[in-house]
This record gives sequence, C-alpha cells and structure tokens, in this order.
Amino acid sequence: YSHIQVKKLLDSVVETLKPQIEAMHLNVYVNATEFTVFASLDHIKGIFYNLISNAIKYNKQNGRIDVVLKRNQKNMYFSVEDTGVGIAQEDQSRIFQRFYRVDKSHSREIGGTGLGLAITRSSILMHRGAIKAHSVMGEGTTFDVRIPLNYIV
Repeated sequence: YSHIQVKKLLDSVVETLKPQIEAMHLNVYVNATEFTVFASLDHIKGIFYNLISNAIKYNKQNGRIDVVLKRNQKNMYFSVEDTGVGIAQEDQSRIFQRFYRVDKSHSREIGGTGLGLAITRSSILMHRGAIKAHSVMGEGTTFDVRIPLNYIV
C-alpha cells in the first residue's frame, strides 16, 4: 500500500488508452476530484484500466464515455458509463465470473480472456468495496465502484 493521488493516476490511465479511444472516435469526459488514498497502486490502477478499457472495447464508433471520480468522508466513488452495446439482462448476474464472456461471437475480434471484471471485482473486494453494473442492451453500461477510505490521508 502507498499514498496515491487518484486523479493523477486516472489521468495517466486515460492517456495510456488514448490510441484505442481515438481509433473508435470516442468522446471521453472525465470529472475527477484530486485526493489521496492509501491503497494498492496496482489494484487501483487495474480497476481504472479494466473498466475504462471495457467501455472502449464494447462501445460504438463515435460513442461517449463518462468517467467520474469523487469522494466523501467515508468512500471513494468511481463510475464509468458508456454508450456501447450493453449487456443482456440474463448475462448481468454472471459478468464478474472468471472466464465468462457475454458475446461469444465477437470474443476473437475484441480479444481478452474473460478475466478483467473478475480481477476488478477481486481488487475492489480486497479494499472492502463494492461494484455494481447497470446496463441496457443497445444503450450502454454503467459500472459504479465504492471503496471505503479507511486510511484517509
């Protein structure tokens, strides 16, 4: 664990993903407050990276991604909302399972192992947090993350 300036970390993750964002002609809006947390850098970075990269992969050309990072006295909140293909209602309960792929027909062209959301959820649980997904087919998906700030700096 170390002291992490989370907005700076989030900005660096978005910068890393810029080539994929530009290739899809996506508009990415980041609304982030700068604050410091005492957490695992690798895990927080992985949470940011996995959720944003999924929002890119499963989006539509010229789509939109809204990223919010904020805190209150008790928790850090992170959300990623996209205008992508969405997740079918019957698949939503299984998306955090290891190796589960929602769209088997596009798995090869999109790539990945089906581990991203399972690893993300594990990292969040390790920090005693929670993740929720809300999705509508053809409209997009939102992931909401809450992580307690037991070690507020």
